[in-house]
Parts: sequence; structure tokens; C-alpha cells
Amino acid sequence: MRNTVNMLYKIVVIFLKPILYLYYKISVTNMPNPFPKSKLIISGNHTCWVDVAWLSVLIPRQIHFLAKKELFKNFLTRSFFTGVGFHPVN
Repeated sequence: MRNTVNMLYKIVVIFLKPILYLYYKISVTNMPNPFPKSKLIISGNHTCWVDVAWLSVLIPRQIHFLAKKELFKNFLTRSFFTGVGFHPVN
């Protein structure tokens, strides 16, 4: 299961990266060692849905997101979100 999640996550990131870079202008500054090998919690400001995509593209490690449980009601959305590492919360 873990390898499947990791593979689907990488496929989605590879697909999103050129689209996001072509559509948006982004710059990252002041990050000398932004992502150490240890565990960490990343909190995005979440001003729109694309923040999740940007975090996935900009951070070289796989991110596991928390998402509202309503996104997991439908079989297709549940399969996709679970496949890319989302976890339902109430």
C-alpha cells in the first residue's frame, strides 16, 4: 500500500509541476535547509485549493495531508485522495 501511495503521489506531482509553473509565478526565499530528514509538520496558509498542489510540488518529500471527511464519501474521490496520501478528519 505504501509503495502505491508513493507512486501515485509522484505521478500527480510530475503532472502538476509544469502546469503550476506555467500558470503561476512563484519564488521561494530564505530557506537555507528547509526540509531536514527528521519528521516535521508543515502548515500552509490555505488561501485556495491550489496551496495543496504547490506544497506537493515545492517540497521534495511526500506530504501526507489531512482533509475533511466529506471528500471521502464518493468511491472515486476516496480512492484518489487515499492514493495520494490524504487522511480523513472530522
